[in-house]
Amino acid sequence: MRRRHAIAALGLACADGWAPMATAQDASGRVAVPDARLLDQGGGAHRLRTLCDQSVVIGFFYTGCSTVCPPQTAMLRALRERLDAAPSSLPKARLLSITVDPLGDSPEAMRAYAQRFELRLGLDAGWLMLTGDAAELRRVWTAFGVPVGDPEAHSSLLWLGSARGRWTRASSLTPTDKLVDLLRGVAT
Repeated sequence: MRRRHAIAALGLACADGWAPMATAQDASGRVAVPDARLLDQGGGAHRLRTLCDQSVVIGFFYTGCSTVCPPQTAMLRALRERLDAAPSSLPKARLLSITVDPLGDSPEAMRAYAQRFELRLGLDAGWLMLTGDAAELRRVWTAFGVPVGDPEAHSSLLWLGSARGRWTRASSLTPTDKLVDLLRGVAT
């Protein structure tokens, strides 16, 4: 409970009047992906803009979630397996699960979460779980219209696109076939 209050206070103190945008996209369907420095589940540093240089599916989660995050994780696992099963006929895409709880989601916590769901993570596996400094994450949350403050209030939307192209959103419970179709539409 203290962690939730700390995150809410951080969000309010740093936001100073910020309110989530109705959409983070501009009129052309693009998102200004920040060059935020984030840490993966192994502690490796990455620049978000570089990770988004190809088609990506971005979901926001936290390891303590017991509502939408477990089914979202299962759906992303099914998508990853589907993309890996036919790599030449399906769009190449990287999956990124970005925390909304930087105080609770250390690389170790994300590794334990991935192990619980039997996930294969890493650049070579095409899926990273990302955390980092709250200020860096706030830039990411703002770019994708994710509310700052209470992790339990996070969106269950997935973002599909790339730093160079247009973006679309889908429910985290969208069937895998539909997500593949959406990826084809935004593939770079």
